[in-house]
Amino acid sequence: MSNRSPSLSRYLDAVVASMKRLGVQFQPGLSDIEIMSIENACGFRLPADLAAFLKTSLPVGDGFPLWRGLHATAMDGALSWPLRGLCLDVELNAFWLHTWGPRPTYLAEALAVVREAVSNAPPLVPIYKHRYIPAEPAASGNPVLSVYQTDIVHFGNDLPGYFHLEFGVPIPDWAASEPQPVRFWDEIITINDART
Repeated sequence: MSNRSPSLSRYLDAVVASMKRLGVQFQPGLSDIEIMSIENACGFRLPADLAAFLKTSLPVGDGFPLWRGLHATAMDGALSWPLRGLCLDVELNAFWLHTWGPRPTYLAEALAVVREAVSNAPPLVPIYKHRYIPAEPAASGNPVLSVYQTDIVHFGNDLPGYFHLEFGVPIPDWAASEPQPVRFWDEIITINDART
């Protein structure tokens, strides 16, 4: 989904049409300048497939990020949701990844380790409610994750897989058949997979 081919445009139009049938409201798509402004403000590049979708038409309303005009308070909440959830489970549910080393005795020190680990992980970009897509790589094809504290699972092998699961959009034949690896976040996904 990295270029604006006719088939990509048709697919994105079909996504928008399917979402509209479910009652999702849209504004005109973001401009290239708006995308660059968002990336500068957030400190990461949007994955190419997500950027292409947001340029086609911008979903708005409850649960969707407020990309246009970057309403700082709402975006800060959406962008910090994964970290806040991890910290909550470290504090209340004794969650700890072995790759973080021995857990510090004091909570403040343990939370500092978590903050450092997340700051070095690929940023998670909000899509809708608690669904996120990793910002790395900035190319197309990253998996979509459902993120609720440390209950982090794949919710689509890629953006088309996500649109299918969340909004019932048919999956194109070029969609990913399995998720690409995601640095750091895969460790938590693997733990959750082992629990089920």
